[in-house]
Amino acid sequence: MKLNALLLSASLLAFSPALTAQTTTTQKVVTAEVVAVHGNKLIYKMDGVVKEAQIPASVRFDVGGKKLSLSELEPGSTVTATIATKTTVVPGEKIVTIKNGKVLHVQGNTVIAQTEDQVIKKHVIPSDFPIIVDGKKTNVHKLKKGMTFSATWVTRAPSTTVTEREIADASAKLPEKPAAAAPAPAPAPVAKAAPAKLPKTGGHLPLLGLLGLLSLGAGAGLRRLRPRS
Repeated sequence: MKLNALLLSASLLAFSPALTAQTTTTQKVVTAEVVAVHGNKLIYKMDGVVKEAQIPASVRFDVGGKKLSLSELEPGSTVTATIATKTTVVPGEKIVTIKNGKVLHVQGNTVIAQTEDQVIKKHVIPSDFPIIVDGKKTNVHKLKKGMTFSATWVTRAPSTTVTEREIADASAKLPEKPAAAAPAPAPAPVAKAAPAKLPKTGGHLPLLGLLGLLSLGAGAGLRRLRPRS
């Protein structure tokens, strides 16, 4: 009976497709502009669309050979990163093996059985998988309450896809700061106008002559105003 069960399991595994998880890894280089940084959250613009991403605290950005954290990046910086995407497809199929299980209830393809370690479980056994009862092959529809059987089959369910992304390499270019404007030149000093000077030929004699003429005129006027006797 043990030999038949081993042969059954071996034939089933050879017939069934591989049930192990399959993992593929791809890499993509992306370039984006930093819009803002809030903690470990990066708000960036790529292809004209603003998005956000959670960046692990361990990631460092290479800036001219210097490693900077996300919080040290300034808005306007250009970030280039290599994103590694690991995709794992976990098959929904599962191999189930029962050895010397006791049938407690059976209805159609559903069997409630008690295993050797006294665990009671419900199973749905496909009709096309053979079952060993007393060393002979049969199927689930021939099982009856109280029988002891051994079987190995595959349960099928939708596959599950797990995607993980991590930053394999990252660099950044900080925005260029405008050059400081040169100070305006100081205004040239305004030259003061020199005070006007009399010509060298000028003096006080002409002024005295003018005063003398005015005195003579005044005297003549006074004589005319005197009353005649």
